[in-house]
Amino acid sequence: MSKNLYWGLLILLLLSCTPPRDNPLDPNSPYFQGKGTISGRVTDYAGNPLSQALIFTIPQKYATETDSLGFFLLEPDSGNWQVVANYNGYAPDTIEVYLSPGGKETISFYLNGIPFFTEAKVVSYHEDRGWPIGSIYYAFVRCIVSDPDGIADIDSAHFEVPSIGIHQALLYVDGAYEGEISTSSCPNGTLEDLIGYDFIAYAIDKKGEKGKSDPFYLARIIYPLPYPIWPTYKDTVSSDSSFSLIWRGIDVNYPFLYKAVICKLVSFEPIRMDSIAPPDTQLIVDSLPEGTYLWQVMGIDEFGNVTKSQYSMFMVK
Repeated sequence: MSKNLYWGLLILLLLSCTPPRDNPLDPNSPYFQGKGTISGRVTDYAGNPLSQALIFTIPQKYATETDSLGFFLLEPDSGNWQVVANYNGYAPDTIEVYLSPGGKETISFYLNGIPFFTEAKVVSYHEDRGWPIGSIYYAFVRCIVSDPDGIADIDSAHFEVPSIGIHQALLYVDGAYEGEISTSSCPNGTLEDLIGYDFIAYAIDKKGEKGKSDPFYLARIIYPLPYPIWPTYKDTVSSDSSFSLIWRGIDVNYPFLYKAVICKLVSFEPIRMDSIAPPDTQLIVDSLPEGTYLWQVMGIDEFGNVTKSQYSMFMVK
């Protein structure tokens, strides 16, 4: 047999042979297992399960949701994947996974809750501080912030008025974040600079995640001041009978209420607060124990803007 014929028959024999394809790692095998599983759990930082969190891959080819205990299962093709966990109110997180053919990978997500605002408002104050200070204006910002991980997770809060370059920290006081804007902080030294511009508040948690309020606005400034008429510094009322607080009212063309406040001289703690609808400008007070008292009247509009009289002192004997 010639060499050419020999080699030709050998090549023909090799080409006619079909090797077995039973290796599950062989892409041409009917038993090929090109997919694998990526399983895991999604919780918050305290370990509480997050149900119905969205789990998906990048490229966005596979997706699922967590069950009531926060567990999930994906069955993607083998290869490199980015797996993303997303849950409303929490910062999303991404984990990179290499999945071998037929492989099983387990991952865990610990999502950080984003701070959010349940209240954000700004109101104006016009206040008569009496001699020698006189009349002053200022704005007051008050925000209530919550966090899925608890109020203790909030690190700081501040507000901005971007259009006029105001940026100011808020202080935590009795369950709210508060701050005062003086006229000296305004570009032209007047609260009118603030009207019509967006206020935006921000809260930052201890992991650096930032929550943002919806825009809020300063609606109005109340210019007229109410003024106490009776009783004042030289007046004394009887502890045995009722008497009236009388004041000069304000004249404005929008809805508002008066609020009269009586407090003890030393403590300044209110012992009585009453709302009075205009045009009334007096309040009948039942008898008070002997002592020295202060009283003040305010006008408050529907948005919470305030105009305040100075305090007036009187004696009860």
